[in-house]
Amino acid sequence: MRITITLLMLLLSVTSIFAQKRVKPRLQTNYYNFSKTQPESRGYFYADDFTGETTLKHGKWTYWNKKGVLVEIRNYQKGTLNGEVISYYFNGNIKNLGYFKMGVQDSISKVWYLNRQVKTEGAYKMGRKVDVWNTYYITGYHEKEETYEDSIVFLQNYWTIDSTQTVKNGNGETYLAFSNNVINEKYTYKDGLENSLSRMYMDYI
Repeated sequence: MRITITLLMLLLSVTSIFAQKRVKPRLQTNYYNFSKTQPESRGYFYADDFTGETTLKHGKWTYWNKKGVLVEIRNYQKGTLNGEVISYYFNGNIKNLGYFKMGVQDSISKVWYLNRQVKTEGAYKMGRKVDVWNTYYITGYHEKEETYEDSIVFLQNYWTIDSTQTVKNGNGETYLAFSNNVINEKYTYKDGLENSLSRMYMDYI
């Protein structure tokens, strides 16, 4: 009986010692200036009972520009991007949304124009674009639809800025023009792949 009580007391003592030495993550704030009035970023460094405190970013980190405007929110796993990453324009509108899996971009990806119109949307799988990607003009109208298969890009559909469709189901032409609407390059597509390129240059007088 005495031995049992002694062992129990010893166990409680050891447990108490470990509990007292428990290390918690440390909140870190980085500043642009020495007076520490302009925060640049804030988040936690990883820590545990075995390795102690580290300088590895862990969990949610928030970033601001020198004017104090929120520019980005990232999520880390022991110093490596892991989870949602969002960036913002200077006016607070969202700019980019993406996800990472241990440092490699994975899952959905979306980009917006400053006016909140969607610019591109698609998905990544282990750092590579996959499946269907859509691109839009700043007006909100559809520009093109592409599919990614084994790193090969297939142009399925394309529309000019006035919504005229010039490529349908992988077949047709796209045009590149200067601001004066003079066509500089013309691309022909067949089954989603570029078939030929012809260039037309404007004569300057």
